Amino acid sequence: MGGADLLRRAMGKKIKEEMDKQRARFVDGAVKNGVSKAQADIIFDLLAKFANYGFNKSHAAAYDIVSYQTAYMKAHYPVEFLAASMTLDMANTEKLVDFRQDAGRLGIEVVPPSVQTSFRPFEVGDNCIYFSLAAIKGVGEAVATDIKLIAATAHRMLKSELKGKKVLASWSSVVEYCHAAMAYETREQFRILFLDKRNALIADEVQPGFGRTGTHMWGHQYAGFVPDIVTMGKPMGNGHPVGAVVAGSNTLNAFRKAFRYFNTFGGNPVSCAAAMAVLDVIEEDRLMENAGETGAYARAGLARLGEKHDIIGQVRGSGLFFGAELVLDRKTKQPASDMATRVINEMRRRGVLMGKLGIHQNATKIRPPMPFSKENADLMLSTLDDVLSGL
Repeated sequence: MGGADLLRRAMGKKIKEEMDKQRARFVDGAVKNGVSKAQADIIFDLLAKFANYGFNKSHAAAYDIVSYQTAYMKAHYPVEFLAASMTLDMANTEKLVDFRQDAGRLGIEVVPPSVQTSFRPFEVGDNCIYFSLAAIKGVGEAVATDIKLIAATAHRMLKSELKGKKVLASWSSVVEYCHAAMAYETREQFRILFLDKRNALIADEVQPGFGRTGTHMWGHQYAGFVPDIVTMGKPMGNGHPVGAVVAGSNTLNAFRKAFRYFNTFGGNPVSCAAAMAVLDVIEEDRLMENAGETGAYARAGLARLGEKHDIIGQVRGSGLFFGAELVLDRKTKQPASDMATRVINEMRRRGVLMGKLGIHQNATKIRPPMPFSKENADLMLSTLDDVLSGL
């Protein structure tokens, strides 16, 4: 862009020395990017003809160069080009919508923002763009920086760097505890890292709760601790919008004294009926037992795939919440983060949904519906076998 502006000025003032310098720069750059020197000279000569026409047309000629460079970048480096463009216009919602539509047409995935993967600029991934935290309305760069700082602090906490220091509360969600066997190799490791020197512990049961671990109704029971506060939501109503917070009377009384809280729809009979029906189905259809049996069957199948595919590292989980680490080297456990992205995207294209988690985003997260059967598991495993064979 700077070179195009210099050329525009040189053309407008008919400065031959500067035009020759820009010609050399233009031709060298074109050759480096795969354009022949002869073609580059022809293009530049066509633009240079505008030097005799005064400012306006020479200005247009400079923009011809910009247009050419833009088209080249978009054709040869579409992911990088769109990520840079989205970062430049992150405050313009309409332009971001246009860019996302461009990405869709080009087959480029735009990954939703996450403190695990997103930063202030739009980041480039394996044929994907990680949406910027700073581009979220009401967040901005300063808050995005704070969010990343909080995430980094949480990771240090997991590594025991804050062990022994007083903290107000620990929030245990899917990445931290939801179940210890997914995020950690052993439940004891989790207890040592997370439960020492705490003031309060909040357990989020949105993903591990309602029997998903196959052995316990709640994830915190599986992990082996009693939280001070439990939150639950989505599976509670099987799609109906309902959630709940459970805590001891002392905690709730302290909250009510400190804050005035009122909820118009809290405890409405329709939502309560939906939640009660879910509990009935879990019990009557023995879904927790099914999670235990089918989950064990699926994990055994993953272990067998590990004998065939070296990329599969440790298989772990419980019930219908399980997965495997994907590694480049089993001895060093080097994370195969990019491969994990390719695997889950290819599985999605074949009709099987799974996610990924972990600091390195290299552990698959398989969390199917609670009625998931052994036949469903066989389909998932055979599809995964095909995908891994095609890497």
